[in-house]
Amino acid sequence: MKKGLLAALVALFALSGCTKGVEKEYTMEVKSEVIVARLKEDETETINVVHCKRGMSLFNYYIALPELEEDFVLPKKLTAKATDTKTKYIIINEKNKSEVVSDHGYVFVKWGEK
Repeated sequence: MKKGLLAALVALFALSGCTKGVEKEYTMEVKSEVIVARLKEDETETINVVHCKRGMSLFNYYIALPELEEDFVLPKKLTAKATDTKTKYIIINEKNKSEVVSDHGYVFVKWGEK
């Protein structure tokens, strides 16, 4: 009995010790047109981001986009995955004021439905 309990505890600790499990991808709804943002760490560098929402999450995700074609049509959804690195961006909001936003550690994977 004690050996079985000890083995179960060892297995539980071994499984919980993993910091990187299976990388999960999430579908996000695109809520804006492409926004030109500046990186907070280096305000001279600009990047294209898009405002997204994920399911019932209360966060606003600003996902950095890959290089876009000139005649690109923005889909309604995209797929992103979680990382350990959160990036902050500076954007100009609807009230013409600068605002610091974040990707909350999510990076672009692929486009979803159009």
